[in-house]
Amino acid sequence: MAWLADNAPWLFQGLGVAALGWIGWFVVRVVKQVRRSALGADSTVREVIDDPKPPPLVPRQDVHGSSISVAGIIHRLRSAPLLQQPGVAAHYVGIKVAWHTELRGAERDKSQGVLLHLQHNSAEGDGHVFVIVDEAFYPGLGLLRQGHAIYVAGEIQEVNGGYIKLSHATIRFDPL
Repeated sequence: MAWLADNAPWLFQGLGVAALGWIGWFVVRVVKQVRRSALGADSTVREVIDDPKPPPLVPRQDVHGSSISVAGIIHRLRSAPLLQQPGVAAHYVGIKVAWHTELRGAERDKSQGVLLHLQHNSAEGDGHVFVIVDEAFYPGLGLLRQGHAIYVAGEIQEVNGGYIKLSHATIRFDPL
């Protein structure tokens, strides 16, 4: 106690306060490490529950001409646990894609344009793509038949369990 009384001015000013703070931080850290090691394997489970981190998915990037496929996206969506599927689907929204497809169907919608049902074939399987385009920009669109090759590029707007809908889509096809 006498030492504390003799050194009180120095101890509670500047350097002394910093030293006591560092010692306190060190003691708390050591106590936490001892508790974690005492928990053993259960500590990993507790850390995951206390600080959950979502698993990494496909990186968000522009993928024009890449190997990402409609079937691959839909497969990843369907493979996810049910309650995680909306998050997986939302992850793909906004990604720019470009695919070689075949025309499967077309329907005029007076308010929006022409709804095209396209099919993308890849090594991973077949997948369905829906886009709305303005017929005025694509002369000859009304003459295309089922199976006609169409190159489509756009931004993923929606991923569903069975199809992908693109927005800001442009198409290219060979004239008849």
